[in-house]
Amino acid sequence: EAAVECQRDIALILAEADAIESGLRACVSRLSQMGAIDAGGVYLVDDEGGVGLVAHTGISDDFVRSVLKYGPDSPNAAMVREGKPCYFGLSEPLNGLLDDRVLRTAGIRSMAVIPFHDGGRVIGSFNICSYECSHISDTTRQLLETVASQVGAAVSRLKAVEVERLLAAVVNQSIQGVSVTDRDGYFTYVNGAWAEMHGYRPEELIGKHFAELRPPEDRELVVANRAEVWETGGFRGEMRKMRSDGSHFPVMKQISLVRDARGVPTHVVATCYDISREKEAEGAIRRAGELRVEAEKWMAAGRLAARAAHEINNPLAGIANSFQLVKAAVPEVHPHRRFAEIIEREIDRIGRIVRQMLDLSRPSRDENQQSAVAEAISDVVTMLAPASDQYEVAIKTDVEGKLPPARTSGDALRQVLYNLLTNAVEASPPRSSVHLRVRTAENALWITVSDHGRGIAEEIRSRVFEPFFTTKDKSSSGGLGLGLWILRTIVESTGGTIGFDSEVGRGTTFRVSLPAA
Repeated sequence: EAAVECQRDIALILAEADAIESGLRACVSRLSQMGAIDAGGVYLVDDEGGVGLVAHTGISDDFVRSVLKYGPDSPNAAMVREGKPCYFGLSEPLNGLLDDRVLRTAGIRSMAVIPFHDGGRVIGSFNICSYECSHISDTTRQLLETVASQVGAAVSRLKAVEVERLLAAVVNQSIQGVSVTDRDGYFTYVNGAWAEMHGYRPEELIGKHFAELRPPEDRELVVANRAEVWETGGFRGEMRKMRSDGSHFPVMKQISLVRDARGVPTHVVATCYDISREKEAEGAIRRAGELRVEAEKWMAAGRLAARAAHEINNPLAGIANSFQLVKAAVPEVHPHRRFAEIIEREIDRIGRIVRQMLDLSRPSRDENQQSAVAEAISDVVTMLAPASDQYEVAIKTDVEGKLPPARTSGDALRQVLYNLLTNAVEASPPRSSVHLRVRTAENALWITVSDHGRGIAEEIRSRVFEPFFTTKDKSSSGGLGLGLWILRTIVESTGGTIGFDSEVGRGTTFRVSLPAA
């Protein structure tokens, strides 16, 4: 009757245990009330067939160190894998498993090794010992074997619980959002990242329908996405989500079905991460590209206008001078004198137009403008991140600690950095790097950009700053050959200088100096 009550108590203890060691300790404590049992341990069989101690109570640290692990070829591991209970005492030889000296040193007078199973497979053993009794009775043996089967079932359950806890901890610490919904689409679990991304606390989302986190105008798309998941088993792609304040944001999302042992879908697991910054960077790059093309168009127009104005200006000066002679020969009282005045006025108007055309190719220089260099570098490197990833070229910066402002506009400085770095990235081979260095010396900012590309051939170096000259494939780059010409025009308009060194097969370094404020 006492044994039956002990079995019932231990079954309850193991059912309520939330960790292997605490459950074992409680079992041994309850068994010790029956007498003859003082200490115990649980070994688990590893993938190679060895056994290792995973929980223990009532035994010394020294003894634990001597019995912590047994390899797959050891008699101890073989005994456990055999799956039959073994009992030992001072009057019963241990057959090489443990000698009497080890037992006496530990103070153990008797012990039992009782393997336990999971689905017919030996997964470990329940080892108990006594410091008082030298022999384990048949009644106690029967009780221990029953308890061992209970311990085996509990160990299987607790191992699953511990794995579940580990996975939950990993998922909850993930920077990606993770959620689980039931068949009807209601949240049963969300991690911290998912909740924070949507502006909620995790507990606020449990029980909500997933469609509540999508913009109302996307409901038809929601239905289509859900149908795709249930038809194909998953989904991967971009979509819009909605925060608790009603604001929208883009995410990259992956959805998968979870099935039970019969293959029937029971839950939906989704992971997502906010791609707002990536989208902003893409937009910035797109806008920068549009501005660059627009700037090249305007600069090209200015260059053409300057050439045309130059060709017009010389003959116009001759016309104006010659007309003064014609005008002087026409008396003021002549009935057509007024036409001479009209001609003179129109010649002056053509002259003003020509001067305006010339101004298109002469960027103005404002001595009072200043711009923060570090901020401009950060902006341009951020804008070029997608291009850097596309070409597999890293942009590395080496910037002097505290830089004075550049004596130019922020737009002009960004254009200089953008053109230099874009050319370097596009000229570099994959898996290489571009180096941007900025220093101050002699009241000037010195900017160098180095790449590891093919270099510039000697025969074309004198032409690199010419408008409409390029070595790029225009069909793929879309360039007009105005980038370096614009760059030099901007730099020289600030009073700066630009030059380069190049070695064929090793790369090119451009050097720019800009006045420091």
